[in-house]
Amino acid sequence: MRRLVRPDLSFRRPTPARLASSVGLIAAVLALATVVASVLESPAVGLTDASPVYFVAVVIAGSLLGTGPALATALGSFVVYDLLFTEPRLTLVVSDPK
Repeated sequence: MRRLVRPDLSFRRPTPARLASSVGLIAAVLALATVVASVLESPAVGLTDASPVYFVAVVIAGSLLGTGPALATALGSFVVYDLLFTEPRLTLVVSDPK
């Protein structure tokens, strides 16, 4: 009879190198999503809402790094999009919540 092995669900702190690489990847994915969103919302393309581009960033972070970094990417995506793409810009206030 085979013995079942329980999975190890304990939390382990990431090493400093792992943490630095995670933060770097999150920053790179957010920067890339921001560039793509700005191109899509530019007058040349004319898309009115490119915020779903940030979903791709969250999925990439989640699939490569796990749940915690995906949540950090989602929070970062919200802040970056709200600061850079919603009026009034460079504030967390939204003037027209459509």
